[in-house]
Amino acid sequence: METMICSYSSDARTLYKADIYKVLSMPKGFIVHFRYKKKYVDDSIVTQLNDYIGKEVIIFYTLTKENKNIPIRKAKLVKVEINEETGLFHAYMELDKFTNLELEKEKPTDKFFTSQNIKFKNEDINWIDKIEQVKDSFKDMLFYHIKSITDYNGKVIPIKHRKDKKASWYKLSHGKKYFIELSIGNPKESESKLSFTSSSMDVTANISNPIEITAQYDDISVPIYIKSLNVSNDSSIISFSPTSVDNLINTEYNLNIEISKSIGYFKPIAFGILTLLALVGFVLVKDGYDSFSRLFSWQSPIDSGLVLGVFLLVLSSTLLFYFFNKK
Repeated sequence: METMICSYSSDARTLYKADIYKVLSMPKGFIVHFRYKKKYVDDSIVTQLNDYIGKEVIIFYTLTKENKNIPIRKAKLVKVEINEETGLFHAYMELDKFTNLELEKEKPTDKFFTSQNIKFKNEDINWIDKIEQVKDSFKDMLFYHIKSITDYNGKVIPIKHRKDKKASWYKLSHGKKYFIELSIGNPKESESKLSFTSSSMDVTANISNPIEITAQYDDISVPIYIKSLNVSNDSSIISFSPTSVDNLINTEYNLNIEISKSIGYFKPIAFGILTLLALVGFVLVKDGYDSFSRLFSWQSPIDSGLVLGVFLLVLSSTLLFYFFNKK
């Protein structure tokens, strides 16, 4: 038995259900934001905020009619704020693995962010187990879980956190292809789908959109391409939105992920080297012959500097056009 922070969201309102839906969808390491009225937070937490930073949290989903609390996922409390003007308590939690830890006693009826004793159970549980527990509460919705974003070689792109620890984002490079690795579930085999959108035209997904599956569960890769830009840094928002059987989107369930796009070190260095090679080639050609007429003279020996200059000009201009579209 151990005392942990328990964070509750319920099926009482669409907003609360959407919080749980996003907790089920986000990748491990992502920061989720819950807000509560201060009166619904344990008094000891409100008065001793710093003592709880870094503590483990269990996120529960409460089925109000059944008075049942379903453990969804572990997390770590990374930041808390109290806004006196709105009277809101803001909790920022870094998500961890899915869990089936249970309460020793039922939660207090008037507190939704509180410390409680937890009963330890077998921790060998996965995302599908959680979907099977909550699916009846979400009607015919399609579920998904972002496992990771990988590059073309399969390397997992690390999740970045803002310095204030209020949000997470990914840093990707211009002109490269990536893959969003998804687990996706349609346990009731409904006609619901999953829509992918981007806030800018330079992030595109090469997949049938909206996404749908015929099996109850599947694993898919969503290829995305970051187009080359004329600026060194930029950002976009990509969104996953579940659609109902009548193709309506409830924006409360939208999961927005910030993508920071930047030019890697290789391209600027390569551009500089190729430009320098073109300049060197031009100088060698210019110094090798005083006029173009000598190029066709069988009387003159072949100038090695000229040959090298022509080679460098052809090579650098070809590569500049191929990689950077510079004519």
